[in-house]
Amino acid sequence: MFFKFFRSSYLSQYILLFILGIILWSKFFIAPTEITEANSIAPFFSIIPYWLNNLKWLAAIIAFILLYFESLLLNKTLADNNIVPKTTLVPAFVYFVFMSWSPFALTLHPVLIANLFLIFVLSYLFRIYGQQDAFRLVFKAGFLSAIASFFYFPAIFIIVLIFISLMIFRIFKWREWIISLIGLIIPYTFLTVYYLWFDKLEIMFGNYIAFFETLSKFKFSYDFFTNAIWIIVSILFVISFIYIRLNIKEKNINIRKKFITAICFFLITLIIFITNSESINISITIIPVSILISTFLSEIKRTFWFELIFILLMVLIILNNYSALIF
Repeated sequence: MFFKFFRSSYLSQYILLFILGIILWSKFFIAPTEITEANSIAPFFSIIPYWLNNLKWLAAIIAFILLYFESLLLNKTLADNNIVPKTTLVPAFVYFVFMSWSPFALTLHPVLIANLFLIFVLSYLFRIYGQQDAFRLVFKAGFLSAIASFFYFPAIFIIVLIFISLMIFRIFKWREWIISLIGLIIPYTFLTVYYLWFDKLEIMFGNYIAFFETLSKFKFSYDFFTNAIWIIVSILFVISFIYIRLNIKEKNINIRKKFITAICFFLITLIIFITNSESINISITIIPVSILISTFLSEIKRTFWFELIFILLMVLIILNNYSALIF
């Protein structure tokens, strides 16, 4: 029902996505979630709890609107790059559902904001194929990776994805590599000047060092509902990966390279999560996971069982979000 409906180009698609989003996020109307604690090495996000500390409901509304916008932006990015049909809204639906996985996700949190910039980064990387001079695109990608890291510091490692993408798209000119790095460095140059001006440079340098010294080993200890949610998502991801792997030769070389980029994106974000495995940080993997799963769901003809799986997934997400109030 859902996937067939979201494959058609109608205004009602956007309305239904909004309504389903309200259902998944209805918990914040009753008991708004606390804003995620700010990290000292994420200077932009540290401002948000200060502004919205006593306005949890407003933070939740802003987060809901931001997530809805990100869903449509990811959908447009994939459609514009011919990864999914232009008439489908399946990627937006999949991304919105996955990003609503926990009560901790029903508010403004660093990964949610960082993902906005990372979707733009991915869009720029997809567009560099066939470009003789991709200076502007790689600069924007590096620059926005730095801005994303100002909200969620581990996003800085997306620079590795930029370098890998240049290799995937066979861009070996040294200028693109240096320009992407310059794009990353410029925001941190201004940040360094700010800390130096207010005599905070030594303290903040120590905080960055402490971050790398305290990277945790992988741990995945969640409650029953959360474990069930991510087991289902993992199964869908494996099925989607196998399907794409078996059918990728039917795609043109441009699309194939974009899928390889998406897979590399997943591996990098997975490493980010494994080395910094606080519960909410798993959301950093949802962009590439949504790309592969939504591509699979957009192409298969028989969707009945996957419809049931997604209904089960949404029920589990609602129970997970209400578990603290019910149990």
